[in-house]
Amino acid sequence: MQLVESFLAEGEGAFASVDLEVVLHLPPRRNPIPFDRTGSAMQTVRYLRWAGDRTLADRLVLVLHVAYAFVPIGFFLMGAAVLWPAIFPTSAGFHAWMAGAIGLMTLAVMTRASLGHTGQELTASLPTQLIYLCAFIAALSRIIAAFEPSRVLLHVAATSTVR
Repeated sequence: MQLVESFLAEGEGAFASVDLEVVLHLPPRRNPIPFDRTGSAMQTVRYLRWAGDRTLADRLVLVLHVAYAFVPIGFFLMGAAVLWPAIFPTSAGFHAWMAGAIGLMTLAVMTRASLGHTGQELTASLPTQLIYLCAFIAALSRIIAAFEPSRVLLHVAATSTVR
């Protein structure tokens, strides 16, 4: 069983790397290979196997799971943009990856590392949790604004962006 899980973990990671290469180097509308849809399914399986529901009490770990959720969402949105380009903009997938996965994950790792390296207790204070919430709102509003451009959504995204 452990061998199967190891194979799945390696396969998911390798496939995601190949998928990102295809997404970034081929025009999305001309991508005949269903990499994005398969990548979304594989990353969703990986995400569900991590059992993020067990991290609800520890906000420093929970935010890592929330941030990673944007990875399969990004793959899904990019795959949907290939199938239904009139409905799904490719920018929605990019926003899921960049603002959601990378932005929120970077904040999560930075706050965890800052607490650990300064000898503080590894718990997310209320201000830290508010930073996570702002980054989450900014990512969601950017994804939604890709579908329906709105000055209000862009202002929400800009106001929520942590600088």
